[in-house]
Amino acid sequence: MQTYPNPGSQPPQKSNTLLIVLISILSVLVVAAIIICILFATGIFSLSERNTESARSIPAASSAPIPTALPTSNEVVQTTMFVANVKNSIYFRSAPTEDNGNIICEIPISTPVGFIENTDAIYAKVRYNEQSGWVKREYLSSTQPTAPPIVQDNTVKFIMYVANVKNSIYLRSTPAEISGNILCEIPLGTAVGYIADADAPFAKVSYNGSIGYCKSEYLSYSVPRTQSRNSDTMYVVNVKTSIYLRSAPVEENGNIICEIPVGSAVTFLENTNGTFYKISWNGTIGYSKSEYLSW
Repeated sequence: MQTYPNPGSQPPQKSNTLLIVLISILSVLVVAAIIICILFATGIFSLSERNTESARSIPAASSAPIPTALPTSNEVVQTTMFVANVKNSIYFRSAPTEDNGNIICEIPISTPVGFIENTDAIYAKVRYNEQSGWVKREYLSSTQPTAPPIVQDNTVKFIMYVANVKNSIYLRSTPAEISGNILCEIPLGTAVGYIADADAPFAKVSYNGSIGYCKSEYLSYSVPRTQSRNSDTMYVVNVKTSIYLRSAPVEENGNIICEIPVGSAVTFLENTNGTFYKISWNGTIGYSKSEYLSW
């Protein structure tokens, strides 16, 4: 028998449930859309976010100006200064060191030079006679001094002789060992007029009408003998009065035997250590410093 629904009962609620689900989905979509719009509007989210991040990873160029390197001061004359604080002159050198081998020339007092730069606490680089070189900073002044009159005392004090060389020594125009200042050669045994001590190790002398400089170690108060070095006879030189004969090849007060006058002949026996020679004098054997003995 066919059964009919009871007129008083409610039909199934499927259509209502479906409607509620659809409305909920639409609500979620609407809320999501609103949120996205807000994010776009505030700039928090952007389709070009990746590009923006890439751009942020590259540092922006600084707006500050890039400093320009200062031009080097080498060979550029900054100002003019003057040779000062000396009696006569200073050395102009090819290097900022105190070496006899790097002297170019002398620069007289009151002479202007082109200041280039301070090399260190001692030397300054300058230009003089179209050439760059170094001088001591203590001899430069921004104020030009009045050059005093040069008074040279060339009075000969006593006579000395060229010794301790094989043939001759150089007479130089300046007290420095450089190739450009050689005036002439003075033969072994030649007399020269001693004037004064110059810059060590040089002495100022007069020779054959010329005033110059030669090394003090090659001058002796006595005339050197010219015997061959094969001879056993040597002579006391390079002292004013005498040298010590010692009982041992050392310089001690307790080993002095006697004194040997300058010019005395002694017999060479042995080169002990380079500093002392073993010699015989008047029958007494001992030791004397080699620098005071010459053939």
